[in-house]
Amino acid sequence: MAKKTVLAKKKRGPPATGKGTQVVVRMQPSPLAALDHWVTQQSDQPTRAEAIRRLVEIGLRLRQKKPKIDQRVLDRAADSIDRGTAELLKIGMKTRR
Repeated sequence: MAKKTVLAKKKRGPPATGKGTQVVVRMQPSPLAALDHWVTQQSDQPTRAEAIRRLVEIGLRLRQKKPKIDQRVLDRAADSIDRGTAELLKIGMKTRR
């Protein structure tokens, strides 16, 4: 009996280019337009996917750098919050009477 040759089925789609987890993002028109505008400002005109990767990296790098905030600004903000809370409590006490 003749030996049968079995051919492997071809995989659909383009060949894999790298390893990683695919993340699919759905964007509204306004952020998408802003992304496209950012792409036009880049010298190498990256694809949307590459632009999103770069912006995520930039955002993560910025997040790691802790901004220096003047202690006086923090104190003034805390005082303002305290005064606002006190006013709300006064208003609440008046409405209960």
